Amino acid sequence: MDKKRISSIIIFIGGALIFFMGIAHALGISSIKESLSQHSTLTQSRQNQILINWVFSGAAISALGLIAFLLAPQVRRGKKFARDITALIGVFFLLISLIAYLIEPDPRLLLVFTFPALLLLMPMIFFRKEFTSD
Repeated sequence: MDKKRISSIIIFIGGALIFFMGIAHALGISSIKESLSQHSTLTQSRQNQILINWVFSGAAISALGLIAFLLAPQVRRGKKFARDITALIGVFFLLISLIAYLIEPDPRLLLVFTFPALLLLMPMIFFRKEFTSD
């Protein structure tokens, strides 16, 4: 297998992982509803805002994963545009993991976002010379 094919497979797996993380995030709404109902200090309007943000963030995570997933064939062709967008998604998830860890120093938060980010970034770092065409 050549380096572009390996990169494509790794990005395919990373994009799929991020996509399913977003779906799992959005499906966790029932546990969030239970948690919010226990807080009597929050108004119903505020609870609804939190729920909407929760679902939207899950959809946004899934969308980024889908973009990376769909760019994997372009990475196989060595397209710089696909490399740049995939790297941008990877850097975004890496920054989110660091911010989440600084806010709440839980190693699970660091692992959940860092692992998919590294799946997207590692081929770009190790095989960057393979991506020369536009």
